[in-house]
Amino acid sequence: MPRLMLAIVLVILTAASTRSYLLIVDESAYFSGHLQAEMRETGNSLALLLAEPEAIGDFARIRKLLDSQIGEREYISHIEWKSRSGSLLAQRPVPVRLEAPDWFLRIAAISDMETSFPIESDGVNYGTLTLRADSAPVLNIVWGHLVVQIKIVCVVMLIILLLTSWALRSNLKTLSQLSAAALRFERGDRAVRVEARGATEIRAVAYAFNSMVGKVEQLLQSLLQSENNLSTERSRVQATLASISEAMISTDMSGQVEYLNPQAEQMTGWSVAEAQGRSLHEVFKVIGETTRLPLNLTCQAILYGEVVKSEINSLLVTRAGHEFAIDFSFAQICHQDGSVMGCVLTFRDVSDKLKLIKQITWQAGHDPLTGLPNRSLLSDRLDQAISNSERQDKLLVLALVDLDGFKEVNDLYGHDLGDQLLKEVAQRFLHDVRGGDTVARLGGDEFVLLLNDVEDIDDMEVALDRILIDVARPYYIDGREVQLSASIGVTVYPLNDADPESLLRHADQAMYQAKQAGRNRYSIFDVSLDQQTRSRFREKERVAQALRQGELRLYYQPKVNMRTGQVIGFEGLLRWQHPERGLVGPLDFLPQVEHTDLIVEIGLWVLQEALRQLAVWEKAGMRTTVSVNIAARHFQNADLVDQLRDLFELYPTVSPGSLELEILESAALEDIQSVRAIMAACQKQGVKFALDDFGTGYSSLSYLKRLPSNTLKIDQSFVRDMLEDPDDLALIEGVVSLASIFKLGVIAEGVETTEHGVMLMRLGCDEVQGYGIARPMPAVDVPAWCTQFRPDPAWLRWADMRWDLADFPLLVAQQDHLKWVKQVTTAVSSAAMVLAEAELTDHHHCRFGLWFDSIGSERYGHLPVFAELEPIHAHVHEVGSEIIRLRDAGDIQAAEALCPQLLILKDQVLDKLADLQNAMVIY
Repeated sequence: MPRLMLAIVLVILTAASTRSYLLIVDESAYFSGHLQAEMRETGNSLALLLAEPEAIGDFARIRKLLDSQIGEREYISHIEWKSRSGSLLAQRPVPVRLEAPDWFLRIAAISDMETSFPIESDGVNYGTLTLRADSAPVLNIVWGHLVVQIKIVCVVMLIILLLTSWALRSNLKTLSQLSAAALRFERGDRAVRVEARGATEIRAVAYAFNSMVGKVEQLLQSLLQSENNLSTERSRVQATLASISEAMISTDMSGQVEYLNPQAEQMTGWSVAEAQGRSLHEVFKVIGETTRLPLNLTCQAILYGEVVKSEINSLLVTRAGHEFAIDFSFAQICHQDGSVMGCVLTFRDVSDKLKLIKQITWQAGHDPLTGLPNRSLLSDRLDQAISNSERQDKLLVLALVDLDGFKEVNDLYGHDLGDQLLKEVAQRFLHDVRGGDTVARLGGDEFVLLLNDVEDIDDMEVALDRILIDVARPYYIDGREVQLSASIGVTVYPLNDADPESLLRHADQAMYQAKQAGRNRYSIFDVSLDQQTRSRFREKERVAQALRQGELRLYYQPKVNMRTGQVIGFEGLLRWQHPERGLVGPLDFLPQVEHTDLIVEIGLWVLQEALRQLAVWEKAGMRTTVSVNIAARHFQNADLVDQLRDLFELYPTVSPGSLELEILESAALEDIQSVRAIMAACQKQGVKFALDDFGTGYSSLSYLKRLPSNTLKIDQSFVRDMLEDPDDLALIEGVVSLASIFKLGVIAEGVETTEHGVMLMRLGCDEVQGYGIARPMPAVDVPAWCTQFRPDPAWLRWADMRWDLADFPLLVAQQDHLKWVKQVTTAVSSAAMVLAEAELTDHHHCRFGLWFDSIGSERYGHLPVFAELEPIHAHVHEVGSEIIRLRDAGDIQAAEALCPQLLILKDQVLDKLADLQNAMVIY
């Protein structure tokens, strides 16, 4: 209470002091102005009265005037008159005594004033009047006012203190009870209550206090129940998190770890207790596999709504220093109102997945036989070499090598020896070039050498001579001496300043010149005499004329699903109805214009023609899809999106989903981001995309991951030889697996026989097209063909079966068996027998027999049909050995007579192999 009183006194004193100070300032200003006004008024009055007496020299009258003014003017204390006649002085007889203290004088800014007035009349100066005002009377007035103000404040203060004391004393008891109750409540007494009495306000406070205590008690009970429920829920959540297969780490808003589930503890090496409170990057340390630099993983980006995903080849470094590949993702943890409270990180071990992808990636970029870069990887190397040549100002030599006489050696000694020979040639090439150079195999017996940083033509010639000499040295394979030579076509960049594809084509032309010149030599492409370049312009003009004159046609080749027997669509294939040459295929004229703007015009015509035909078919009640090829040049600008939109507006009845665009892998090389954006925009309209001739292009596997395609199209070059070449068979199986990994559709082209189709079904590729189904036909013939089409009966055998990847070696063994039979039958009329003695006579030593005794026995040995296979296989070798014995004895006719029996046994083996797969499906 005393403190309250003191506070009230201080407030009143502060207010009174402020008001008194302002009163002094205001009155000081007022009286200062009043003094000045009175002096001006007195001076003006005397000026009028003094002119006449001064003129007549009446000093008595002047003195009387001055004395009268002193008596009338309250604040004028001194009047002095000076003239040529003399001077007079009038002043107050008794000065006013100053009553105010000194400190007051420092605040009240009022001082004595004095001023002079000249007295003139009609231009004549009679004298000077000087007036002086004394400040003492004014200061006494202001001081008196201040004293009255102070007395009033003291009386008011006394009254306020008395009233406040009375009011507080009447309610002090209740306030003391409230204070004591509050202390007891703070110490935990929840039953405390206060009796409400006293003033209305005090009673209201007591009622509020009692109500608050009751509500707090209810809230505490509710919180206790919620804590129990939360504990139960926390136990349930922790049990759930412990049971999921993925590792999980949660953090708070500052990125400090709060929880790890058991999987995360096992993968990181950190326990929950050790990790809690540590920063996320300390517990979850991730580096790039290639850069070996830590990835900047903070929760701030996630907390602000950004998307953070794992990078390719991210490695988790455990607490013990071990590393393994992971895939991870972040997400926000939010309250029910949507506010963010932290983030959660999930991750899993993807080492096996990356190992498979790396294996497939290596296969996609390398030749499986020699291990050299294939055409795909060569494209990347060639681009890099051209860039390096431009930076270093050095020559780049591109040499296309074709082996002279390889086909004869391959036919004479067989493919196995031919494969060994190609491997040996590849090793010699690698030995002859420098570490920064590239050796690639295009296929068959064609190789490409990229020689970087060549100083001049003389250095190039030295290197090429060395390569020719090394290739021509004898080869010793399987006890046989083989002799080869090489024809090399050479082009030099930037002397030949062309694009990568043109450089390869020019080297190919130079290689043929080397062969025509006698082989075992190299020929350098002569840019100035490139007749093909000169004729290209004429061919381009003729193709443009064909487009303008309506000579181009669109033929349609059916695409079918062998498993369902349905026609799933058609591929629109361009033809030129030449007035003189007849029907011309696209390979005879499109290469001349594929790098010009004319290819874009032709592509737009193909798109419009396909949509027009789809509209015609839909009007006739035939709904289907059409795929067309789009050149790479279409993707060099974004006009394709608008052009497609305009075409669909011309044919509004055609659904965008009925159009599929086929794009070569190499089309995306120059600007992958731009191509990706254009494809995504087209897909947004509903158009689908297929990667055409997959496996033969220049792109790497990373492009496949980044391109939003819907379907992979297996090139016909792999399908054509798949029944004879196990490498092609393995490559197709890899493409099908790749499509499965990336969740893409897959279709094979070039199916020419029923056996091709059945083998593709067994590999998991159900959708096909090719001459074995139908040749491309005019649009008018399509409805009739669809009406009469019937699925091949051989497809029905495999329609309800799904191939297991573990059964793939069975297909390879089947191809080995076919290859063995073919080698025996062709040896009857050939002088060479490529099979070794053991492979011919002993059914355990051939490639099929090796499979039968190892992988085949392990996987199928429990099946009865597997046991039935061995005697047939043994009989095959008996008949085959007899055929060769008769041939060696010179009885060719008898050997040929046994060949039909060998072929019958071959078919029996194939039937048993088919029964094996059927039995595995049933089993």
